Amino acid sequence: MNVSEMKLKFAEFELNGDGLRRNGAPVPMNAQAAKLLRLLLERRGELVTRDEIRAHVWPDVHVGFEDSINTAIRQVRAALGDSAASPRFIETVRGEGYRFRAPARLSLSLPGLMYAAAIVAIVMSLTAIWFVTRPQVVTITNTIEATVPAR
Repeated sequence: MNVSEMKLKFAEFELNGDGLRRNGAPVPMNAQAAKLLRLLLERRGELVTRDEIRAHVWPDVHVGFEDSINTAIRQVRAALGDSAASPRFIETVRGEGYRFRAPARLSLSLPGLMYAAAIVAIVMSLTAIWFVTRPQVVTITNTIEATVPAR
């Protein structure tokens, strides 16, 4: 299942494949900032290093990404109404990276739920077929009794 089918909800926000929404209204955000926010949300509570951010958001760029990360973080904070001085969502770990600190929950969209239900149904069906059609193992033992005359 594609991660973009999942909705990540936190506070009054929701991030899904269509972008960021605040109380149902779209919040403008460029593609890099949205990728960065999704990465931070998926790893909420964990430190995400600047190198990990660069590799995820700008995989083909190997020089000059420091200003780009700073700009993307500012854009995400602006979209969320967050601040570096008093962070509600994104905490800066100076010299290392960033951490999404607010609680968030994950939910699947209806197509995602239907896909998951179909997978479960297929696995259960295949398991039932296997139990019905598996070869039966029969153990046959021969017992030989003998009487030994006493001497």
